[in-house]
Amino acid sequence: MTVNKPKVPKGLSYIIKSSQLKALFEELKLDIDVSVNYSVSKEGPEGIRVFECLYWLPNMNVSYDRLYITIGTVNISNKEKISILLKELFPKFKEWILFLLSQPENSTLIKHDSYIRANFINDEFVLKSEPDYTSSS
Repeated sequence: MTVNKPKVPKGLSYIIKSSQLKALFEELKLDIDVSVNYSVSKEGPEGIRVFECLYWLPNMNVSYDRLYITIGTVNISNKEKISILLKELFPKFKEWILFLLSQPENSTLIKHDSYIRANFINDEFVLKSEPDYTSSS
């Protein structure tokens, strides 16, 4: 797991520690390349994106599957609320990864742009994924 984590601006906090992700991947015994990038979240039409994981299939330049994770920031005043909401995110993130990795090599469900995202809007997590593993199981 490679991690790129710049210093966070005053008043903000990253929502997930890299040690939490490392523990998750060790628990799942995953053998996949993982890049983790921390960045300051910006508010958009879908709220503040605080977590995104892209599942990248092999291509002409890279011969193996990869996870590209972006972890965002929240205002310190929201940190307690976010830590409660993370208890919802981590199990769903695990289910999504395990769903993708359980698919056969020729699966039509997995595409190059498969993702799971968590946005923080109106004090709630909004979670989206592609493929939607909840309706495919």
